[in-house]
Amino acid sequence: MKTYLLLVSLYLSFAFATQAQNAIKWTPTTYLFSQTVTLTFEHAFNAQRSLNTGLNIWLLSVDASTVTSESGTASFSMFGLAPEYRFYLGKNANAPKGFYAAPYLNVNLGKLKVEIANAQGQKGAGSVKTSVIAGGGIIGYQFLISEVFVLDLFGGINYTKFNLGKVRVSYPDGTSEDANIASINIGGLLPRFGISVGFAF
Repeated sequence: MKTYLLLVSLYLSFAFATQAQNAIKWTPTTYLFSQTVTLTFEHAFNAQRSLNTGLNIWLLSVDASTVTSESGTASFSMFGLAPEYRFYLGKNANAPKGFYAAPYLNVNLGKLKVEIANAQGQKGAGSVKTSVIAGGGIIGYQFLISEVFVLDLFGGINYTKFNLGKVRVSYPDGTSEDANIASINIGGLLPRFGISVGFAF
């Protein structure tokens, strides 16, 4: 029994003394700004390098209209991947914690669906394939609290390109018209910042 307890104690001591090489994180700031759920997995290859890969699930919904409409919505059904190659910096670099710089790419593909009612009360719908491509660079600092809990703070520059075609809304009486969804057709060079939280192992 004493031998068993000794072995368990040694194992636990080694486990807690060894720094985690992986982390699973959630980025709440992407949901606050764009109603997108972003989950990431990071793996450290060595003390200076890691790959942080995000999965995006878009839940964004905005107002839509046409010349004859009174109200409507435009909503995304879209998924994406965001690989990010991190360089942990400094003489005492110890990935996946510490100060880092990283280029990244963010590719999202899916469909935009519009549902709208015209002035006659007819409900119409239409959809179009769409994509959102982004890229840029960030710097950040990742904390490993008690070598278990992750707090990742980052900021940088982001270039976004929306590829969005016209959405033709069709009504039950056979008529159709283009939807106005310009409010989501945004892009260009913008600042990027955020916070991720999660667990390391």
